[in-house]
Amino acid sequence: MASPLVAAGTYSKAEARRWFVDADQAIGWAEDRLLGPARSVSSKEIPLERLALAAGLSEDELASLRRSLRRAELNADEVLFREGEPATSSTCWLAGPYRSSSTVAVSNGAS
Repeated sequence: MASPLVAAGTYSKAEARRWFVDADQAIGWAEDRLLGPARSVSSKEIPLERLALAAGLSEDELASLRRSLRRAELNADEVLFREGEPATSSTCWLAGPYRSSSTVAVSNGAS
């Protein structure tokens, strides 16, 4: 007797089967498949004045803030920071899509 997943056509094609090293990779793949079209974000940069960080600042304060900022442009495979690393800066995302992931502890109930 076929499993319910096979009976539902989940594994109708051998190439459709995916194996992942961990749950985080599997979740990321599923998110990309399900949310991919919704994640297509404009690459148009958001002006600093429109960010909550700058709300209520005067022109002089905005100018001072701009002088203290450093622009960083990352390639798709670059990591900005990793979970658990000590913070060395603040990040303000201005344009383009991004991906975040988190480590999830999974227990099989064995002691």
